Amino acid sequence: MATSLVRIRVVSVARRDTLYPLISSFGCRLCSSVPEDKVKRPGFIKRYLVDTTLGIINSSSSRLEKAYPTVFQIYKTFKTGLSGFTQDSREYYNVSTELWSGRSLRELSRAQLEILRQVPKDFIKIIPVLVVSFLPGGSGAFPIAYVFPRQLLSHHFWTEQQCHDFWRRDLKHRLEHLQFILDNMYLMSRHISDTDMEDKIVKIVRKLQHSVHPTVTEVLEIQPLFSSSPYNLERLSIAYARHLGKLNKMSLRKKWLKHDAMLLHYADLAMEREGIENMTDFEMERACFWRGLNPVGLPKRERIQYLRQWADISRFVDEHSVSMLLHLPLLFAFCQPTNRELMGGWKYRIRRQLHRSSGSSSSM
Repeated sequence: MATSLVRIRVVSVARRDTLYPLISSFGCRLCSSVPEDKVKRPGFIKRYLVDTTLGIINSSSSRLEKAYPTVFQIYKTFKTGLSGFTQDSREYYNVSTELWSGRSLRELSRAQLEILRQVPKDFIKIIPVLVVSFLPGGSGAFPIAYVFPRQLLSHHFWTEQQCHDFWRRDLKHRLEHLQFILDNMYLMSRHISDTDMEDKIVKIVRKLQHSVHPTVTEVLEIQPLFSSSPYNLERLSIAYARHLGKLNKMSLRKKWLKHDAMLLHYADLAMEREGIENMTDFEMERACFWRGLNPVGLPKRERIQYLRQWADISRFVDEHSVSMLLHLPLLFAFCQPTNRELMGGWKYRIRRQLHRSSGSSSSM
C-alpha cells in the first residue's frame, strides 16, 4: 500500500509543472465565449481552485521528499537524466542531419562536436535499459540500472561526484597504455633516417623518462615524423594503433581511429575559437578527462594551460599528421602529478625504475 502511495505521489509530482496550464486551458475552453484564438483570463473561483490544487501537490511533494528521501532522489535523478538524454539525442539527430546535408565538422560548435562523439556511446548503454523498462513487467529495469550506473546508465543519470569517480576510474585504465607507447616510440626512432629528427625524438623520450614534459615547440618540431614514417597512423602496427585507441578511448580500428581523432581535432579548434576561459568548471573537467588528464586537484590555471597546449598543437594538425594528436596524452600528461597518482604514485615510480633498469641491461 505504501509503495502504491509513493508511486501515485511521484506521478503527481512529475506532472505538477504541466498541471496548471492544463487545468487553466480546460476551464477557459469550457466556460469562455471568446473566439478560439483568444484566451480569456480565468475568474477568481477558477484561479482559487487551480492554486489550491497546486498547493496540495507541492505540499505532498515536500512530505514525500521527507518521508521517502531515497525514492524521491531516484525520481529526481531519473527525471533530470531522461530530460538531458532526450535533449542530447535530439541535438545529435539535428547535427547529423546537417552533416548529411553538406555542413562541415569545422563549422560545428564545441558542444555539438562533443555530443556527436558521446551520444552513440550513450545509446549503447541506455537504450537496452529503456526498452526493457517499457516492456510489461520491466518496471524494475531502472532500479537495477541504478545499482550499476557506470555500466548501464549514461552520464546524464550520474551525479557530479559519480562523474568524477567514474571518469577517474576510466582514465586509470587508459593510462596503463602509456608505457607501451613510450617504449615503442623509442624503439621506432631507430628507423628514422634523418639523424637530426632522430635526436629530437630521443631527446623527448629521455625527458619523459625523467618526468619532464616537452614544450609545444619541441613537439611541433617532430611533426614530420607523424605525417610520414615512422609514426604516421597508417605506418603503425596494429598493436601500436590499438594501444593509442585505448589510451584515447577511441576506436581500435585504424580507419575509425582516424575519424575519432579528427573529431577531437575539430573539437580543439572549436574550443579555442569559443575561448577556453569561457568554459564552465564541469565542461573544463570533462575536456581534460577526454584529453588524458586527471583534473581533480589541479587549479583552474593549470587546466587551462593544459587545454591551451592541446589547442596550440591541434592548430597545426591535419588528416595526415593526426597521429600526433593521439600521442599528446603521453607528451603532455605522462608526468602530471594527478595522473601519477592514478597510476600508483610511488609504487609506479619503483616499477618504472625496474623497467628502465631491465631495458638498459637487455640493450647491453
